[in-house]
Amino acid sequence: MRSFHVLAAAGLLAATAAAATGQQVPTIAVVGIGAFSVTLEDATALGNGLVDMITTELSERPEVRTVDRQTIEDVLQRQQVSVGSTGISDDAAIQIGRLISADYIVRGNAALDRRTARLDLRMIDVETGAIVKSVKESGDRESLLDLTERIADLLVTDLELPERPTVAEVQIPVAAAFAYSRGLDYERRGRRDRAAEMYRRALDVFPQHPDAQTALDRVN
Repeated sequence: MRSFHVLAAAGLLAATAAAATGQQVPTIAVVGIGAFSVTLEDATALGNGLVDMITTELSERPEVRTVDRQTIEDVLQRQQVSVGSTGISDDAAIQIGRLISADYIVRGNAALDRRTARLDLRMIDVETGAIVKSVKESGDRESLLDLTERIADLLVTDLELPERPTVAEVQIPVAAAFAYSRGLDYERRGRRDRAAEMYRRALDVFPQHPDAQTALDRVN
């Protein structure tokens, strides 16, 4: 199973490639994935963690630009939209997509049992509300990162844009990624002390986390 990683320069490289070729790179936002797990009490955190993971996978692909989760969280908070374990409605997600100037939103559901994981996602055109693609993947629970990689490939497979460039990557352990995700959840709910605790946990696991220190400074 490969390491969870973030390519910080991917979006910039995609934009540069598009400008050079005259192609418009679509902007995608991953919004409100619902989640169910028979072994985790906090299914909401799982769903939001998967939002981060899928956004990261998509950000590695020059075929698209992605909207970072913090931007989406800020809009959700301003619009007073709560994302629970069942996610949010398509209408609410489309409205969020319009507010952040996304071309498409990706949303759906995830289910984990003791052995397997399943992702069922759809890409929705923000302008028309039409579902332009539905993708499903399932596999071993311990290979969740590989699963998100495959689902990202399926989402962009029909976009005939420049080949993926080779760029430097920052590897983030899964434990740090989920701790950071939970920190964002606590911060959104106004629980700054718990948010700070989660951000510190992310930094303890991975001191080079590109966003956790900034987030920790924000809530302290």
